[in-house]
Amino acid sequence: MFTVYQILDRKSGIEIVRVEDLCPEAFSLHNETYSGARTPSDWIWEYKCCFPSLSVFTVVRDRGRIVGTQGMLPIYLSIGGKKHLTGKSENTLLEKSYRGRGLFRDLYSHAITACKERGMCCVWGFTSAPAATSALRNKLGFSIYDKVIQTYGLLLAPTLPPEIKRLKRSGLVYATLQAVALVSYLYCFVCRRLLSPKRDMTHDKFVIEEKIRSADDIGELYERLRLQHPDMIHITQDAPYIAWRITNNPNIKYRTYLLFEGKLLRAYCYLNVDKERVARLTDFTAEDKTSAAVLAGYVINVLSAQKVGFLLFMGNMRNPLIHDIVHLLKRYGFLKLPVLKTNFVLNNLSCEEPLYDVSKWYMNGLWTEGYQW
Repeated sequence: MFTVYQILDRKSGIEIVRVEDLCPEAFSLHNETYSGARTPSDWIWEYKCCFPSLSVFTVVRDRGRIVGTQGMLPIYLSIGGKKHLTGKSENTLLEKSYRGRGLFRDLYSHAITACKERGMCCVWGFTSAPAATSALRNKLGFSIYDKVIQTYGLLLAPTLPPEIKRLKRSGLVYATLQAVALVSYLYCFVCRRLLSPKRDMTHDKFVIEEKIRSADDIGELYERLRLQHPDMIHITQDAPYIAWRITNNPNIKYRTYLLFEGKLLRAYCYLNVDKERVARLTDFTAEDKTSAAVLAGYVINVLSAQKVGFLLFMGNMRNPLIHDIVHLLKRYGFLKLPVLKTNFVLNNLSCEEPLYDVSKWYMNGLWTEGYQW
């Protein structure tokens, strides 16, 4: 359970409190700010369903009204081949009228203190907001890796992805983007027909299944990947994590595709298709190029037959494994979407393992909050 702390700033009359239960006011603040529709059950899943005693959620209250929130999700990472508890920064929000008073720093500092109490060795997250990035760097000592998380897209229909449509653009710019979308679609079509890796006889030794056999299969795949990349940092996908993030996720219905060679898992992916017929490759991981090509071709063919309009993939482009995956996806026609990129932020609290080389971080859509990817 959360421990409750309360500190009163007598000059401003503003309290900083770590709450035991998620308050409905916190959801209202988030929904009003982001035009969302999250409910208490959403955040109960996020903070209470997996390692609830390790979760952190702090709020700023002014005379009983919540005006700011900061959460830290407990995520176990493999760092140097060892399992470490870390905190993923989420739900960072402060009402506009309360900014510039030092409250963000105080709120975040209390959340970090709680992370230390729970034994988290580092705190990390993603942001594209300049003000938040500046505050994390200059006031809280975070390392900032600018725009390392990049999104790529494959157009399976001649129209704009919803993410681009939602950006405010003038009529002329929008028309230009529509024309670019048509040209891009034709490019993607040609790539799939002429440039994509062709299946050869090696695919006969593989079997593609749509249900996870065991978390051990995924763990063993990462053990083999670490033989090639001993310093890689990745999410520990044990049974509790997979049940929470993938199998029992109430917000996203994932499809899972797993490529086996005999009893060995050689490649897998998690993806979801939303109401706008946009598919997101939340995680696409492969042991070798052949396995990756076979699975990628299979998934793209399935989605194309199902009239999916777009397929998106995001990842840390400084990581060599992600770089290789993107190189493969480009052969199928994936294009960089320059407006869809974000920063990675990191604060080492106590970890003795090397953390600051961002190329070691194997980050993709699985590292997000789990509401869209």
